[in-house]
Amino acid sequence: MGALTATAIFSQWQHSQQTQLYRASWKTGVVNILSLGSFDQQPSWAVEAKWSDRPYQVHKELDNCIEIVQRNPGIK
Repeated sequence: MGALTATAIFSQWQHSQQTQLYRASWKTGVVNILSLGSFDQQPSWAVEAKWSDRPYQVHKELDNCIEIVQRNPGIK
């Protein structure tokens, strides 16, 4: 269901001229939605789209978001 949620969010932003959205993936993780700065191509914000509120109780499900923020301190 997470893919369905991410697709819905992407579709809402599809028309935006100001923000290009991407999916970040690396050997050990994935972040559903990522915006890159237009000049430096560095991540400016990231979202992990979940279908439920389970990450509120199971914090490990947000490890990929934590990792991307630690790697890119400029993320808001």
